Amino acid sequence: MCKRRSVNRWHHFDEQRSHKLRKLGNDGAMIMVKSVGVEPLPNCERQTEARWDAYLHVPDPDTLAAEFASRGVSFSLPLKDTHDGLRGFELRDADGYVLFFGRPRT
Repeated sequence: MCKRRSVNRWHHFDEQRSHKLRKLGNDGAMIMVKSVGVEPLPNCERQTEARWDAYLHVPDPDTLAAEFASRGVSFSLPLKDTHDGLRGFELRDADGYVLFFGRPRT
């Protein structure tokens, strides 16, 4: 069971480049999101070779995939070793964004 934790937030606005950047982090993990003034669109719809919208490094993708599967999560690409040296799986969210959970193969 996951515990709810507080999140540190940092904001940045660059007037010369007209973009906004937000960073969220806790316990050594951080995610950054950026607004660049264009309508949001999943990478795979904008550029087919750029499938992922986010890469999430996880130390044990096998265990995470098993936990997600036990909770009824549908995978857009099941757990596997990829052609580019990674082990992981993909999920597509309700808006079509593709998230990859994995790590480099050892």
